[in-house]
Amino acid sequence: MKNKKGFTLIELLAVIVILAIIALIATPIILNMINEARKSAAKSSSLGFVDSIEYYAGFSETSKSGTGIQLNGYDKVLPGNGEDITCEKTTSGWDNTCKTFMEAVEKKNKGKSPEKAKIYITKNGKVKKDSKFYYNKYTCEYDGKDIKQCTSGD
Repeated sequence: MKNKKGFTLIELLAVIVILAIIALIATPIILNMINEARKSAAKSSSLGFVDSIEYYAGFSETSKSGTGIQLNGYDKVLPGNGEDITCEKTTSGWDNTCKTFMEAVEKKNKGKSPEKAKIYITKNGKVKKDSKFYYNKYTCEYDGKDIKQCTSGD
């Protein structure tokens, strides 16, 4: 009498069906977690970029004010000749009004820079509400203090 060891075809099919059901249940949950992580990363990157702009603009204003404080690397003063400005970044880069200043901010920024942006900056270097940042296919809107929402799409 031979001793046969192994699984029958029915047992193997049952295991495959169970694994397929688990995969069908887990896939939407995992995809949602990935999208939430991307949205959270876009929000954090936007806030970090706002901080970089305001930090850099503060040092630029300090350097420009004639108080005698000179900070190495912070030599690109805020554009706009004393009025509020709008800086816009497209896929081809920053507009000419803000190009020098924003490229300097991007060098000092520790996080990721936006792919596109429309940023309203006061003459004092503060980022105003309704500024928008585009990261990883998410549009994040700034309300003057925090990111109020990040929505999917361009």
